[in-house]
Amino acid sequence: MFADALWRRSRLTWGELLQAPRQGLGFEKIPRSRISVPIPQTITEDVQHFLVFRAGDETRLIGFRSADVLHIVWFDTKLDVYAH
Repeated sequence: MFADALWRRSRLTWGELLQAPRQGLGFEKIPRSRISVPIPQTITEDVQHFLVFRAGDETRLIGFRSADVLHIVWFDTKLDVYAH
């Protein structure tokens, strides 16, 4: 299921992802301040929000966008990376 969701998203443009519902293939944008685990030092302060993609009922893919690239930072399988 996770690999399928990732593959399906890889076929979409950012515009299509923006229009997709967050419960489907879309995403939710959360502020940096909601992250409850240490943020890697390589992620600079100019990254002010993260994108959260659902990858099944209990897994979230969390990262940030730079130009047209999604940088994956966390695979959240315990739903504890940010306050829900």
